[in-house]
Amino acid sequence: MNTKLIAIIAAGIVVVGAAVAVAVTFGGNNSSNDHLDKTGRLLIYGNADNNDYLDGDDLDLVKDLVKDPSKWDKTKNPYADTNHDGKIDQADADLLQKFVNKESATMYFVSASGEVDKITYPLSKNIGCIHMYPIDACIALGLYEDIKAVTHNVVTNVQWGDKAKYPETHAFTDIGKPQTDPEPALQSGVKTILNHTESDLSKLETAIEAGHLDVNVVQLNLSLYDPDGPDRNGSMLMLGVMFQVEDKAEKYVKFMDKITDEIKGKSLAAKTCLCALYPTAASTEVDVTYDDGTMYGELFTLSFINVKDAFHPSADIMYPELEMEEVYNLNPDVIFYVSLSGTNDTVDEGKAEFKESADFFKETNAYKNKMVFGANYYVLGNVSGIAQLPLICSYLWPNDFDSEKGWNYIQEYYDQFTLYKDVDVKTLAGAQIYTL
Repeated sequence: MNTKLIAIIAAGIVVVGAAVAVAVTFGGNNSSNDHLDKTGRLLIYGNADNNDYLDGDDLDLVKDLVKDPSKWDKTKNPYADTNHDGKIDQADADLLQKFVNKESATMYFVSASGEVDKITYPLSKNIGCIHMYPIDACIALGLYEDIKAVTHNVVTNVQWGDKAKYPETHAFTDIGKPQTDPEPALQSGVKTILNHTESDLSKLETAIEAGHLDVNVVQLNLSLYDPDGPDRNGSMLMLGVMFQVEDKAEKYVKFMDKITDEIKGKSLAAKTCLCALYPTAASTEVDVTYDDGTMYGELFTLSFINVKDAFHPSADIMYPELEMEEVYNLNPDVIFYVSLSGTNDTVDEGKAEFKESADFFKETNAYKNKMVFGANYYVLGNVSGIAQLPLICSYLWPNDFDSEKGWNYIQEYYDQFTLYKDVDVKTLAGAQIYTL
């Protein structure tokens, strides 16, 4: 079991007003409470060589280790132990052969919080999604038509009104809140339930075990990030293997790697930032990196560039509230206003919302230096987020990045990994990085 900060957004709840301190136990019926030093990003047992592929090269390595188990370095090649039993033998090679042959078998993997969990491989393409983020991941992986059910917070989410982003190709079953009431999810007939982070689904997992049901619950880091588990690209690669859509996952990750490699190839002056939510004349709430390294999606996205959050609370507090005087004292280089509004708003509506919120920071140096920006959380904090980084960089470091090239990356993402048809991203509210 793992004690982590619960993601309020993940649960479909928005907390406004006073800061709330929370410590919630995450976990479920995992096969082990082991935590491993991560090696590579495809954190699936059987990935013996630690690259982005589960293939014959892994099988060759495992077969070699079976001949001489003393050659196995548990630290360098932890996932060679395909059946996760602590030793290397023929059973590992036999199981990995099934994966290479794409045959049904038990597959072990590292879940969102770094615990070892298991699924029946391959995952059924009869999918239920907890919140919006796994839906966007499924779209990027070509699995949107396979989503049959969504949790109640998706049904009520303003994002769901964006019919260009989420076309009504068929009816979705409302499976309520599986965290507290697993019955609607289990009665829906879905066989795979995807979560975008680690949360307490113990009631659901207990009901699955008690009923001996063929239902897999998969918790990976698609929005909230836990450093003990796979990152967003790793999570997408893992879903690609689990659903046998490796080509789609690899295309997505190669696109994101291309962007991050370009950004990391430049030497940039570091900047401090605040990610502000719900600002008022008196105070603002902020997103932060927590003591254990967990962070929300937009901060995880920004962690790929030379930007660090300027404030760290003394305890794990959800959306710590800062008085404006504290914001002035912190004097961050950059302020990001993080909007939770719908992606189906007009650009003019988005600009107006940004202007109203940004004006609360008029007395900050960031505002005076035109370093207050607006971004939509459901884009920047989601699987699409890295695609926005070149545009953000063009505003932060204008001598090193070209804004039009930044827009082109966003356009390329929308053209390849979303369901928008023939869209100009400059007309989409969610795709914007609003500026003063």
